[in-house]
Amino acid sequence: MYRKRFRGWAKHLDFIILDILSLAASFALGFVVRPGRVNLMRGQLYRNMLFIILLIDLVVILFAGTFKNVLKRGILSEAAASVRQAVYVGVFGVFYLYLIHSSGAYSRFAYMSMMVIYAGLSFAVRSLWKSFLHRKMEEGGKIQLFIVTTSDRIPFIKENILDRNYQMYHFSAAAIIDRDMKGTEFYGVPVAADQDTLIDYLTRNWVDEVLFDIASAEDFPKELINEVINMGITVHLTLQKLIDMEGGEKSIEKVGTCPVITASIAEVNPGEYLIKRITDIVGSVIGCAITLVLTVILGPLIYIASPGPIFFHQTRIGQNGRKFEMYKFRSMYPDAEERKKELMRENGLKEGQMFKMKYDPRIIGCRKLPDGTIKRGIGNFIRDTSLDEFPQFFNVLKGDMSLVGTRPPTVDEWEQYNPYHRSRMSVRPGITGIWQVEGRGKVLDFDDVARMDREYIEHWSIGLDIRILCRTVYVVITRRGAM
Repeated sequence: MYRKRFRGWAKHLDFIILDILSLAASFALGFVVRPGRVNLMRGQLYRNMLFIILLIDLVVILFAGTFKNVLKRGILSEAAASVRQAVYVGVFGVFYLYLIHSSGAYSRFAYMSMMVIYAGLSFAVRSLWKSFLHRKMEEGGKIQLFIVTTSDRIPFIKENILDRNYQMYHFSAAAIIDRDMKGTEFYGVPVAADQDTLIDYLTRNWVDEVLFDIASAEDFPKELINEVINMGITVHLTLQKLIDMEGGEKSIEKVGTCPVITASIAEVNPGEYLIKRITDIVGSVIGCAITLVLTVILGPLIYIASPGPIFFHQTRIGQNGRKFEMYKFRSMYPDAEERKKELMRENGLKEGQMFKMKYDPRIIGCRKLPDGTIKRGIGNFIRDTSLDEFPQFFNVLKGDMSLVGTRPPTVDEWEQYNPYHRSRMSVRPGITGIWQVEGRGKVLDFDDVARMDREYIEHWSIGLDIRILCRTVYVVITRRGAM
């Protein structure tokens, strides 16, 4: 899997933001409870102090490990941690005032009130947020975790992972590899596979990450684990046995309370990932506005040439097997999907994981004349200029897709994937991508398409996305069909 690493403080960004807001509110309340009606914020010292005290709070959080194991702390431990944080911030704030020779000019009552309020408010906010997160832990989050273990390890899984779901996984299913338990479940987790059917299940279903918990070294399926890593799925290995696995980027993390070795085919810096998502949002907002204008222009033309809906939506496979509805301007006749089965023998790409053909009678207005000449219609124009892709900006805005990624397969194409092909779906699919701008029309073997996509994943950077976007614009302008 193309895995985002949020190490250290970034794991608790929500707590950090809430703590800073609590301190800012305490700063204001410190003046409210102060006797007198003088507006101290008119002074430069107090305005500067607000910025400095928030900066001190952030530095203390980062270097003191304020939120380490925050979800595991009880009420008393949390109260002590809140008071300790307030004391640290208060002491460093006083030290700052002393350095700038302003300790005598600052209201002591307002300052002490701020620290007392901050200790109580931060404790209350943390406790409420933890209560909310603990409920979310029971419900599970969006990341689908598949568990591979042996029958004797089930009590361990229950105590250390299911009951301590600090990472808020959704436990999608499990495989028991030492006995046949398919069709049963343990503690609400369905057993969907055994060692022989594990790869097939992972290839066909939505799974984000896999946890291997195998206590016995003799039973440790090293080749199986390497195969799962090469599928593009993030793999966690519990540390009962440290084995030198061959593939993937590795790090040590925790699943529940269990230390694990985590391996994936690539990692991405959280800052770069944030930039990519912001770029997606900004680009999709602009794209959605253009789509609305195009709808007014293209809508009547499409309907006149082929009465029916203006937009086409189809179930596609997204990151790690998620299904989503992808939108396009309709460039084909309404019965295109039924006719596709009849045309598969003319597929321009080898095998059946993708479908392309030079003359496609399903396209609106496209037909072959008696002399063999192909007459092109409005559907061809929409596709050749890539205008049909614009509604996908709504998919990008929703988070189903990215501006740059890999082509999202249809369900029938996905069902023909082998484990190596699956790795190309370890990222969000894109409106454009490396194959669309470099290999379209030239790379016809799907294994080569998967290889290009995997190279994109393994060497991804913001710069690479920018180059692909620029190349896409060039290809579209020169009408070579980038998407």
